[in-house]
Amino acid sequence: MRRLLILTVFFAAAAAFAAPPQRIVSTAPAFTEMLFAIGAGGQVVGVTGCCFFPPEARQREKIGGYTDVSYEKLLSLKPDLVVTADYAQRMRERCATAKFVTLELKTNSIADILDAIEQLGRVTGHDKEARALAGSIRGELQAIRAASHRPPRRALLVIGRARGSFQELLSVGPGGFLDDLLSCAGGTNVLADVNQPWPRINLETVLARKPEVIIEMVGEAMGDRASANEVGGRKQEWNRFSGVPAVASGRVNTLLSDHALIPGPRLVDTARVLAELLR
Repeated sequence: MRRLLILTVFFAAAAAFAAPPQRIVSTAPAFTEMLFAIGAGGQVVGVTGCCFFPPEARQREKIGGYTDVSYEKLLSLKPDLVVTADYAQRMRERCATAKFVTLELKTNSIADILDAIEQLGRVTGHDKEARALAGSIRGELQAIRAASHRPPRRALLVIGRARGSFQELLSVGPGGFLDDLLSCAGGTNVLADVNQPWPRINLETVLARKPEVIIEMVGEAMGDRASANEVGGRKQEWNRFSGVPAVASGRVNTLLSDHALIPGPRLVDTARVLAELLR
């Protein structure tokens, strides 16, 4: 039923244009990156303050943050298309009140992301470019998967924790695009049986799950502006837990990235780095 609703929204958006929209507002970094990657950047008039890539996106009008959009600013831009997430109910309601056409996209899994790229291509008049981009991403991910010739390593992905603390680790559960990328890169998620996409776990869980590799992601996209020196310190903080296989074998890695949590076209870069760290 949810899939039917999303398709209905898509076809309604596509049918609303006699010509491709020329005043597009993106409400998330992933959508902004997709639009520019398929050649529709010139049609984008507004983005969030969290949209830093590509550099040209920084020159667009800002509608506020990811969770605190200025609807007055949005109205002033007079968009003919607002690209938003399928779960953004408040945005959907505001756009409906303003009679803006919206395109709601899912970005939970890799399949969702590739589908979103192709949907944007069809709506914006860049169908060929979008299909080429999605095909390229599929091919590169397949190549990364094929390059792994060993049994998958049991891995834990950590995407947030208080510095010096191990009692509330924000991690990656099953079903999301990072879980997909981990599998593609030659890993298996030690939290695969946890019924949450972004579980919060404690040190006891880490000790019990015995990950062979720990990858802690740090960067502005994760709400953490750690310096290179601080990143090294994060890695050393794990050394006290020698009973964890990843610590004992020196396979604790800190990944400094500005885009690893953005479900957009650069996910191939994240897959490559994960594959390297899992070797």
